[in-house]
Amino acid sequence: MSKPEMAAQGCMSFPPIVCEPQVVCRDFYHPRPQPVIHPIEIINRHHFVPVPQHYFTVTERNVAVPPLPTVPVSTLPAGATPYSAGAVPGALPQAMGTQPFFRK
Repeated sequence: MSKPEMAAQGCMSFPPIVCEPQVVCRDFYHPRPQPVIHPIEIINRHHFVPVPQHYFTVTERNVAVPPLPTVPVSTLPAGATPYSAGAVPGALPQAMGTQPFFRK
């Protein structure tokens, strides 16, 4: 094709127009350690509270008791004892500080 033919078809070449470049930013993120210090202060508080401790003192004493009245067994009615009324035959008297002891 000749130039006149190209011009007739509108294909004449024009000098190129160069535009300002478009800026395209691509961001890349790379992790990198960054120390962050958080100070912590520990306070130990000691509280003293009263706690009852019970102590017991023990004293011991000996007391003399008057002897039991002696009554001849032969003078007692049948089934009676020389001890207090209602006592169980064969039991030790309460005045001696012991619990009744029953014989089988």
